[in-house]
Amino acid sequence: MKYFYKIDPKAEKLILFFDGWSMDQTAIEHLELPDSTDLICCYDYRDILFNPQCDFTKYRQIDLVAWSMGVWGAETVAINKQLPELTSATAIAGTPIPMHDKLGIPRRMFIATLKGISEENRKRFNLRMCGGKAHRHLLKSLESRTTQEVRDELDTVRQASMKLQGEDFIPSNLDWTKAIVPEKDLIIPPENQIYYWQSHQIPFIKIEGAEHYVFSNYHKWSDIIPSKD
Repeated sequence: MKYFYKIDPKAEKLILFFDGWSMDQTAIEHLELPDSTDLICCYDYRDILFNPQCDFTKYRQIDLVAWSMGVWGAETVAINKQLPELTSATAIAGTPIPMHDKLGIPRRMFIATLKGISEENRKRFNLRMCGGKAHRHLLKSLESRTTQEVRDELDTVRQASMKLQGEDFIPSNLDWTKAIVPEKDLIIPPENQIYYWQSHQIPFIKIEGAEHYVFSNYHKWSDIIPSKD
């Protein structure tokens, strides 16, 4: 796992962000941080060892946000009991089960994506992930990693998901506060996201007209993280 940091020695709060497959901090760098708040962006899940250079005990509030494959990443770190104590946990455009016919990306689609990854296929996938050419900075960031690298990352996720096939209810190891489901998600079917969160009785918000890359709908982290009031 790799990390991107925005650290202020005087900050008392932390946003811990788990990024999507093949992405980096470019996905969320436009979001305005609240006052006295640090940010750690976790990405690249070729290995799932969680070891950021950070003293979590300094924070009085830690909010986790996970997007797309990062929902699985956060869940896996929780399984390994590596997460600090959280104030909230928000899942966006994903579920803890990334490859599953009812709970994530349908298995046939997932395997076809993995087997067919090439430079040409990556460009088409990246366009679906980013909602077309409107977010050119994201497309440039996605292209910065090698095809072999992103293939290995996706295969790591596939291997972790294999043992969960055929089960309709899979207990969560993370106490999710809420989920955000984009209505026009072309990566993870919205109906599968909703099915997962409803089966776990987790409140969810459906964002009408939103693509998989839902962050274009937001300008501030405070619009995503649950209010403490």
